[in-house]
Amino acid sequence: LTHNAISQSIEGAYHLSRDRSLTFQYNDLISGLGTLDEGKYSSDELRVWRRNGKGSSFSIGIKEFFGNSFYIKGEGYYRNQDQINSTGARAKPGTLSEWIAVDIDSGRIEDIGLSVRVGNQWQWNRFTVGIDWVGINKSVSILSQRGSLDGEDINSVNLLNLYLGASF
Repeated sequence: LTHNAISQSIEGAYHLSRDRSLTFQYNDLISGLGTLDEGKYSSDELRVWRRNGKGSSFSIGIKEFFGNSFYIKGEGYYRNQDQINSTGARAKPGTLSEWIAVDIDSGRIEDIGLSVRVGNQWQWNRFTVGIDWVGINKSVSILSQRGSLDGEDINSVNLLNLYLGASF
């Protein structure tokens, strides 16, 4: 689950049968901006923008294989994630001439949702490579929401999610 963010994940799977696996996945949502043009922003602005997309998610799912590599994966997930929509500046405390960047429009979501992925996965001995061709994340219940969030911050469509792994 990427939730409109760059993420690092760890996933475990228990094979229920030859074509079906129960999966457990933890995602560290690093940032939703990718690489920032560091020359465009001050260090204060970079500090604020780097919080965009940060958070974590945990999911449990079923991955069903059809044929040798094609699969459909359904998951239930829990997520908490920050969103920064815009920044501004305010005077640094105790001064009138020094300014620091602050987020002026941000939000945070904590929710439970459902996800569906369609992809292919190939296994060679202990090495695996796969790609989710398309995935959809749909929030079912918002546990808490702070600030301003757009529809794409809550629900998302993901394309071409490549992953590499090893099995034990």
